[in-house]
Amino acid sequence: MIDSFRSRGDAILLVDGGDFFHRDLERGLAQSKAVWHEFARAEYDAITLGKREFMAFDLVEELSAAEPLPIVCTNVEQLIDGQWVPVGAKYIMTTVAGVRVAVLSMISDIQLSPSVIAQLDDEVRLLKPLDEVKRWARYVRAEEGAELVVLLAMVDHKAMEQYATLLDGIDVMVGGYATRQQIAPELVGDVILNRVGSRGQRMASTQVIISPQGEIVDFGGSNVTLGPSFPEHEEVLADVKAAMDEAARLRRERREAIREQATARRERLRQTESSPSETPQPE
Repeated sequence: MIDSFRSRGDAILLVDGGDFFHRDLERGLAQSKAVWHEFARAEYDAITLGKREFMAFDLVEELSAAEPLPIVCTNVEQLIDGQWVPVGAKYIMTTVAGVRVAVLSMISDIQLSPSVIAQLDDEVRLLKPLDEVKRWARYVRAEEGAELVVLLAMVDHKAMEQYATLLDGIDVMVGGYATRQQIAPELVGDVILNRVGSRGQRMASTQVIISPQGEIVDFGGSNVTLGPSFPEHEEVLADVKAAMDEAARLRRERREAIREQATARRERLRQTESSPSETPQPE
C-alpha cells in the first residue's frame, strides 16, 4: 500500500505511533525484528516507542545499533554516562511537497508507567507530556520554520481528545496504543485527529491541503483494514514468513524443553519411590 502511494507520485509522511513489538517478546522476537526491518525498508520518516518497546528497551538499542530508525520521543529521556539525553530525538524535521514538517511524540504515564520505568532500573524518565509538547511545538515553529506539526500520541482515545483541545501549535495528531478506530480523520478543536486502532490491522491515511501561505485549508483521508483484498508485497511476505517460521521453531523448542523437564522430574520421582528406605536399627 505504501509503495502504491509512492508509485503514484504522492508526497507522503510515513509514521508509526508505537507498540509495534510482539506482545509476547520471547515467542515473537523474530516478528518484532521483522517489523523493525520493514520500517527501515519502507523508509519511515518517524516512529515513536510504546509500552512494548520500552519493556524491551535492550532490544530497541540492539536493533538501533544495527539498523537505525528515526525515533522521536519528545517527553522521554534516558540516563547515559550520568547525563539525561533524549531517547532518539525530541523532534524530527522533514520536508514533504515543499512543506516543512515537524514530528513530535507523546506518551502518558499509563503506557510508560512507574513499574515499567522501575524495570529499566530508573534509567529512563518520563517528562510531563503537555508541557514538553507545548515547549517543543513552539520551538520547531520559531527555530526550525515548521509549517505543519504532527504529534504521535501514545495515549487513550479520551485523553487524545482532551489533549487536542489543550495543545497549541499542533496541526495533526495520530493515535497509537489501543485507541478507538476511526474510518477517517476528524477535527477536534483546531487539531486534525486520526486514530487507526491497534495490532497493525489498519492503516491510517490523513490528507492535508496547505495553502502557499502555509495555512491548512482542507483535510481528508480514510483508514483501511489490511485484509486479503490487499496484495502482499513479495519481499515483505518473505520476511514475514521467515519470522513466523522462526517463531514456530522457538515454540517447538520450548515445548520440547518443557517435555524433557517433565520427563526428568518423573524419573527422579520414580527413582526416589523405588529406592529402599533406610530403617534405623536399635543398638
